[in-house]
Amino acid sequence: MHGTIMSGITNGNPLTTGVTLAITSLLTSIIIVTLVTSAAGSSPAEVSWLVFASLLMTGITSILQAGRLGRIGTGHILVVSATGIYIAVAVQALEAGGLELLAILVVASALFQCFLSGKLSVLRHVITAKVTGTLLMLVPISVVPIIVTLPQNGLQTTSAVGPIVSAAATVVTILGLRFFARSALRPWALALGILIGSLIGAGFGLYDTTYVAGISWIDLPKLQWPGFDIAFGSSFWSLLPGFLLAATIASLRTISSTTDVMRLSHGTSKAVDFRLVENAVTTEGVGNLLTGLLGALPGMVMLTNVSFARMFRGTSRNTGIAAGIIIILLAWIPKVQAFIIAIPKSVFGVYVLLAMALLFLVGLRMVARDGVDWHSGTIIGLSLLMGIGVEANLIAPGFFDTFANGALKNAMTAGGICSIVLTWSMNLTYSRAHRFEMVLDTSKIPKLHAFLRDFAHRYGRADVSTGQLENIGEEALVMLQRSQDGKTETGMRRVRVLARRVRGGATLEFVSTLETADNLEDQIVLLGRQVNLDTLEEEIPLRILRNLATTVHHQQFHGVDILTLRMHNPSAQPEV
Repeated sequence: MHGTIMSGITNGNPLTTGVTLAITSLLTSIIIVTLVTSAAGSSPAEVSWLVFASLLMTGITSILQAGRLGRIGTGHILVVSATGIYIAVAVQALEAGGLELLAILVVASALFQCFLSGKLSVLRHVITAKVTGTLLMLVPISVVPIIVTLPQNGLQTTSAVGPIVSAAATVVTILGLRFFARSALRPWALALGILIGSLIGAGFGLYDTTYVAGISWIDLPKLQWPGFDIAFGSSFWSLLPGFLLAATIASLRTISSTTDVMRLSHGTSKAVDFRLVENAVTTEGVGNLLTGLLGALPGMVMLTNVSFARMFRGTSRNTGIAAGIIIILLAWIPKVQAFIIAIPKSVFGVYVLLAMALLFLVGLRMVARDGVDWHSGTIIGLSLLMGIGVEANLIAPGFFDTFANGALKNAMTAGGICSIVLTWSMNLTYSRAHRFEMVLDTSKIPKLHAFLRDFAHRYGRADVSTGQLENIGEEALVMLQRSQDGKTETGMRRVRVLARRVRGGATLEFVSTLETADNLEDQIVLLGRQVNLDTLEEEIPLRILRNLATTVHHQQFHGVDILTLRMHNPSAQPEV
């Protein structure tokens, strides 16, 4: 069962890492569920059911991610928790139609997530790193107004400074431990910050000890399965875009987290296996589908998987299984959940604010890493302004509250749709790819040369020579045929070639609908500088590609392989 991929590289104790991740998932899930239900004014019975169902499904999904069965699971440590990405739209759903509406919207978004997992290769030109970063920066803009207006526990207290002091203590503790503590204490910064903030809040009468005392240690929550609002009324259709966009953002973050975990396990020199990335998104979608059937909040792979795995030097899949089992067990212990639910809302709010600040920073780094030119900067700026303007009711005041039954009245939905539409529109202005489809057979190389010569002549590629294009295309075709073995039961395999001009050069894409055995990008990385006469014949095409192409990326998806070669001025190419 893909032993190398599944086992990973582990030098630490899987149980230690699993316990830490389980506690983090528990805290995050309960805090987010409590925040959503508090903002929406849900009943205690509904809160109890949502916490139980969310914990149960995050534990199950974490175990599924750690396993590997077909397209379910990755064999890596990808522990799941409830996610703040859905906070704004979940509050809107609960206010508009209760748990029944929330459940059907979660199911719809989960099905969309499963659909997305099979279309990653198609959407890569629209859902770019810049779009992803912009979407992540828009999430906090939607969530912060909910946190600011969050009510307290309903406890009677005469202290006006209690919420401020407890919140300040939480911030100081978490940031102080993260910035200045020894490495052994840093993973516990969140738990210790919440503990100290809660203790100080309790001194001001903000901790609901009566609620905790009335909860038994082990009990089954009262069944609050909501069923589904299958009327598909105006509320469903107005909130659906927001949920689909949230599912898209969650999928993109899962892609990023999965990539980071895989690189930690295998090293940065190995190309990412996008088949496992697709598995991660599919598994998350299946888990969220089951979550929606129970009427709970969706989950997402936690951002802290990599940091904890690196901290404890454990990347074994057993870590994910251990964490999932612990989360499932804790779902049946309502007393533990009650200790967290009773935490002062000021402490809740601080934790979520810090999480949103981190999410904004992640988005900002994604945008900066991908580079910002005039066009992309305009799209990012307009999308953020659109989101902020709608959220603050500064753009067409009152219009978005009624337009399409309020479908665009939060920053994430309005700004996110703006970003995707502008990016798609901008792509239409770029040069269209020159396309050519051919049989995957080296005997057809003359036809490939003719296609590339026509491309160079048509688009005037003075900065990339025709000979360079022909050589790169020829060697790429040779390597693909050698890897895919050319024939199928129904005849010769086919490959689609796309040539596209870009600033300062050109790109060639070889798209095949059948998977290759080896990753050519990995093979190029593993090439030694010294020539081995025994393997020279096999290495020649790879060495030519490494010499002529500026970058070589081989993305292997389920059912499709995409080999992307980018080339600039030949004088800038590295030596063999």
